[in-house]
Amino acid sequence: MFNVDNDKLNEINERVQKYLWASIVLVFLAVAAPMFSWHGLFLPVSDKPEIWFQRSGAITTIFSLFAGAGTASVLGALLPRGLTDLKLEAAREVFEVSFRHIERFAFWLTVVGTVIWGYGDLIFMYFKG
Repeated sequence: MFNVDNDKLNEINERVQKYLWASIVLVFLAVAAPMFSWHGLFLPVSDKPEIWFQRSGAITTIFSLFAGAGTASVLGALLPRGLTDLKLEAAREVFEVSFRHIERFAFWLTVVGTVIWGYGDLIFMYFKG
């Protein structure tokens, strides 16, 4: 490990960890939206279930885009171009892999959300008849 000021390193780690948890919550919401709508949860009286599922794709896409953009922003801060601070290097060692996984998962979740958004009614009717 690097020899750095522990107070400053703890402060950076806490801030980065908050962003990590925010990304995890956004990904969870993005996954939960189509699951809830598939089972008819929160279905408005005026909507059909297949249209409700299709709309959940928009929610999935939005939350996964926010998760991916936030993750990319934090990774950009942890991996600056040129010379870097040892505290950032230490934080990068701790968090980089987690953020990379979330970033990839958010990308594919955005693709899935877009497909549901565009064809969710057809998918719903195919599987639920």
